[in-house]
Amino acid sequence: MPHCRYLRDGVRELRFEISRNRNVRITYWFPGENKIILLTVFVKSAQREIGEVERAVQAKKVCENEHDRTYHNVFET
Repeated sequence: MPHCRYLRDGVRELRFEISRNRNVRITYWFPGENKIILLTVFVKSAQREIGEVERAVQAKKVCENEHDRTYHNVFET
């Protein structure tokens, strides 16, 4: 069953299992205006999680500082 978890600095992760013993994480953040920005995807490994969280936090900083708020792929429900 998928579930979400707050990591740090506004970054969250969606956690789910795609096959037996293969857990995937998608990191994301909410910049406002009812939008979600997907940052990184990785397969869960206890040895890598700290580095992957740091990578997601850095990706968020790049999004905030170097990209404008023009969204090219907007999906509405």
